[in-house]
Amino acid sequence: MVLCTGWGTFTQTSRGLTVSCTAGTLTVKSLITALKSKALKARLAGGKLESTTAQTATGAAAVFSAPLTVSAGQELILTV
Repeated sequence: MVLCTGWGTFTQTSRGLTVSCTAGTLTVKSLITALKSKALKARLAGGKLESTTAQTATGAAAVFSAPLTVSAGQELILTV
């Protein structure tokens, strides 16, 4: 689940997903991806984040224990 009061972009490759916030804020509780991984690694603004990985029919989801805010100029990065 992502709540947006901002603007940004996302990029996905076979090795990871990057959500970049350009303006405002993005509040993220979980991200469902097409990444094939049993343990996604999450980072926000360079710092490590705690998350759990749930398997989906098409890939994996990163689930955070509490909603996190991605502010303008920050990147949320998931890697396999």
